[in-house]
Amino acid sequence: MPTLRVAVATCAIVLLTACGGAGQGSIPHSGAGEASQSNTVSTKQFVVNGTGSTAPSVTMIEYNVPGLPSSGGVTVAKDGAVWWQSSVNGVGDMVRMQGTSVTVVPGPIASSSLPAAASVPFLKMASTPDGRVWGAFTLSTPYGYLYQLGSATNGAKVISPGLVIPPNPTSNDGGNLGFLVTGPDGNVWWTYHGSGPVSTPDVNDPLIGNSSGLLTLPPDNNTTFLAVTVGPDKDMWFLGTAYGALFPPSNFARYTTSGEYLGTIDLSTPISVNQNAVTGPDGAIWVPDQFFPNNQNTFAIGRITSTGAVTNYPLPNPRIDNADPRDITVGGDGALWFTIKILSSNASAVGRITTSGQITEYPLPAGFDAFQITGPYSAAGCGNAQLWVSSVNGPLMELVIKS
Repeated sequence: MPTLRVAVATCAIVLLTACGGAGQGSIPHSGAGEASQSNTVSTKQFVVNGTGSTAPSVTMIEYNVPGLPSSGGVTVAKDGAVWWQSSVNGVGDMVRMQGTSVTVVPGPIASSSLPAAASVPFLKMASTPDGRVWGAFTLSTPYGYLYQLGSATNGAKVISPGLVIPPNPTSNDGGNLGFLVTGPDGNVWWTYHGSGPVSTPDVNDPLIGNSSGLLTLPPDNNTTFLAVTVGPDKDMWFLGTAYGALFPPSNFARYTTSGEYLGTIDLSTPISVNQNAVTGPDGAIWVPDQFFPNNQNTFAIGRITSTGAVTNYPLPNPRIDNADPRDITVGGDGALWFTIKILSSNASAVGRITTSGQITEYPLPAGFDAFQITGPYSAAGCGNAQLWVSSVNGPLMELVIKS
């Protein structure tokens, strides 16, 4: 089993930027109406040793900011700054940290098209080549919980509102927005699907699109789309499962970044992905998966080839309905890293899987509710292997991977 060792308790913030520059940071709490700065933070540092002779050890640096907990999303911007989402009293802010400069860009964003819309915590984040960072607000409306994209840049005074999803809500809405993914065209791409079991699609279930608008669904679509990623061919691949079956067939629908539908690839094994997928360094697509041997739900990391062949790698300690792999990304060490919520014990872990399928789990501190995981904006020219993990209403965690 991996071992956890506390190295440092409370100290000044130490930031390793996306390309390895070190500095002192300070994190503020925002006032209403415009960006602000301050100087309060505490950190704890842990060293976690992986299992086996080839598994790297990881230094975890936990950032605790009074009044500004992480509330779901985290991303690294083009300039190397780390952004996360924070919600205080139901109002979502974006927090930016780079070196000694830390600012809060306040929310909420509002939509004039939605009566009585009230924004509540963010969910997901992504970065785009123009220097913007994007988040998704949950909107409490007469139609149920909807979503609105919002963006900000370094120096922004407030969060800029974007697309509402669904754009034309009905009383039947209130579904789930998948993780935001940056496409090679510079847009943020997303999926949306209903919250309950249904036998057929309806007007707003599913939806797929990007920060510029909606895409046309595939002809005769009978699939609810759960995740999107940039495929090995640099097109956008939407992963979904068919409606109306206990263990439904799964497929990818492929689109160009200009919105042209390229066809569907059927998968060899049904999967149920938890909102995210990523193309690995081996050219395969990797997903946090819930697969179905012997008609039972088993949690795994799935590898999918460009022809649809699925290989599942179960998590090391078999869990039936007791784990929730949430997010997955490519690390700077050439492996894939993912977050796990262990439901039975209210604990979390970070997992690492090599492209050959070797899995190591790294336990997170008690009470850390892991959510999104992200690497540097671009690994090009970066010598370190570094990741950031957000929590749900808790600290932010930096992982520095030791080879």
